[in-house]
Amino acid sequence: MSMNQKDFLSKLRKDGPLTIFEGNVSGTTETLFYTEPLTINGDIESGASLIVEGDMTVNGSIFDASLTATGSVTVTESFIGAGKGKITSGMDVFVSVINGQTIVAKGSITIAKEALNADVRAYSRIDAHAARIIGGKTEASHEIIVNNLGSQDGRQTKVYLGNRKKLLQRINEISTEETSLNVRLPKIQNCIYRWNRIKVDGISLSNEQETMLDKLRTMRDTFPRQADLFRREVEQLKALLKEKIDSKLTVRGSIHENVLVDINGYKELTDHSLHAIQFYMGIHALQKSPIL
Repeated sequence: MSMNQKDFLSKLRKDGPLTIFEGNVSGTTETLFYTEPLTINGDIESGASLIVEGDMTVNGSIFDASLTATGSVTVTESFIGAGKGKITSGMDVFVSVINGQTIVAKGSITIAKEALNADVRAYSRIDAHAARIIGGKTEASHEIIVNNLGSQDGRQTKVYLGNRKKLLQRINEISTEETSLNVRLPKIQNCIYRWNRIKVDGISLSNEQETMLDKLRTMRDTFPRQADLFRREVEQLKALLKEKIDSKLTVRGSIHENVLVDINGYKELTDHSLHAIQFYMGIHALQKSPIL
């Protein structure tokens, strides 16, 4: 049975400073919102969508659901399903098992047991020191620590470290957006000119046309400010590109064949298994050394 906002709020209870939802959150007919930290003593089922302002704890599993929290997210059991689920956190994420799902965190991500065919992205670091990561894509700016990486059957596993890729991607996005502005601005200016000429010729515009003309003028006036914001952002991104970040991958157990390691665009595809090893950036090349 689907759950709506009214049903959801009616099942919340206060326990001191905590707000608790007892039971499972079923698939939802709308995105559920809550404006305080929240604990769910149960599972979040497939099709559910939930946004929380603050931290969120799920004392259970999440199945193919969408969860967004401005704070940290803790999932004590599994985050699994058919690849339709996503957790987005403004801080850190802890999960025991993730299978085929996506996690994006502005802080760090901790994986206690296993990540299988998952898309895991942390702005800071990923701690899977007691876990194995098999398949999928694992990405962090600073550091990834994992027990075992890849699988004996040679399933490809991709690991990305560093911020260079993301910074270059954003610069390219801005370039595309600037091109769009440059294409749209002359068209908007032409429309404004033609409608102003109609008014000069003594023909009145309808209320809808006057409203549209005002919107076009606002867009025209906004474009230069937007272009300046883009210019400043590109300057900041290029400055970040020049900063040195000592990104590294530490494998405490085994890294198997067919694992792609990419640190700031420098890549190595493993062709045999290695044990207790660390990957890091040397001078214009990817380096690795044993963990003593």
